[in-house]
Amino acid sequence: MDSFAHDLARRIEARRERLDAWFAQSFARYHAPFTTSVDLRDAGFKLAQVDTNIFPGGFNNLCEGDHARASQTFRQIIAERAGGSVKTIGILAESHTSNLPYFFNLRILQKILQEAGFEVEVLSLAEALVRERTMVPLGEESLEVCRAKREGARIGSERVLPDILILNNDLSNGVPKELAGLEQPLLPLPEFGWWNRRKDVHFEHYNRFAGEAADILEIDPWRISAYQETAGGVDFESGQGLEAIAGAVGRVCARVQEKYKAGGIAEAPYAVVKSNAGTYGMSVLPVAGGAEVLALSSRERKKLARGKGGVLVRDVLIQEGVPTTSVREGKTCEPVFYLVGGEVVGAFFRVHAAKGTRDNLNSPGAEFQQICIYKYAEGRPPPKAGFTLDAALVPAYTFIARLASLAAGAERQSDSKDQAGAAAG
Repeated sequence: MDSFAHDLARRIEARRERLDAWFAQSFARYHAPFTTSVDLRDAGFKLAQVDTNIFPGGFNNLCEGDHARASQTFRQIIAERAGGSVKTIGILAESHTSNLPYFFNLRILQKILQEAGFEVEVLSLAEALVRERTMVPLGEESLEVCRAKREGARIGSERVLPDILILNNDLSNGVPKELAGLEQPLLPLPEFGWWNRRKDVHFEHYNRFAGEAADILEIDPWRISAYQETAGGVDFESGQGLEAIAGAVGRVCARVQEKYKAGGIAEAPYAVVKSNAGTYGMSVLPVAGGAEVLALSSRERKKLARGKGGVLVRDVLIQEGVPTTSVREGKTCEPVFYLVGGEVVGAFFRVHAAKGTRDNLNSPGAEFQQICIYKYAEGRPPPKAGFTLDAALVPAYTFIARLASLAAGAERQSDSKDQAGAAAG
């Protein structure tokens, strides 16, 4: 039996011309971020995104065959946003990490940009980096990380002052002073960092665009979005604000139950409580009702109290839980799509053998399996076995990922900062 995503894909194809025109008009107004990753959940009866990151750190999980697509798209977007004279690029990396997969991510991102014709150095502002150049072993090869130096209004290494800087640091702890007043284009903009972004704002924009697209597709917008509420003034360690969270969970679950009942969906609703700012899957808790929130132990509350970099969680998003039907080789999966300038350049499955279909898969123990998008684009998808994606679903998943990237662009445009800078992000 076909899922909702199959029906969505058919509707997208039937209304391709109208949708393409709508996307073109929307992206012209709300410029997509330079880079984006989107976590999708396909529940069978609905398909929605559940998280969007502007500084993705998993380029190493992309299929090697998709590197050419990524290189071509990077080259085009860099020319559009920084001019066609760019020759050298500096990748500004996370400063406080010893996570080996993250360094693999930097190496693959560097390779993709090098294949696009650029000279690329990886730069670090880490104070602990005392040598001008440090070699990080990565199996059969290594990554050279250069100590970043600021000279006037430009940042580079002791050898190169790049034409542009690509930020691969989500700035959870704020914007380093070295990034203030730079002459070099900086992509994505620091305003997209988690010091400034709020997930509820992102999903408000996403739900608005989902509604517009749903009108074109003649579907219920709930099928491609999720209900949400927020709660502020939270202190998980002391228990402050738990009643407000529990109330929001109850209201979200009640709204979902109404949808389930109307649609004949045999599921029990649940909600996901998550930090309203942050990534790495930290401070995320699926709950079946408000009573579970009130019954949290001090140990459980402590796990939720801080996000990446030890940042205190004071503001939470309560979001409708979307279960995943993707289970391959006995392992729970969810697709993650990578975009550059609003265009899909690759994807992979996040896989977790120890988690259920309602759990947060972005947690320790997760594995990654490549989805080779280029094969689907060439009309020769892999056989339906193992960690593959039904070719019929690719248009639907791509559509949701692009909606999320559009919504992320709208965040920047609605910021209090000048709107002219939106095109540069």
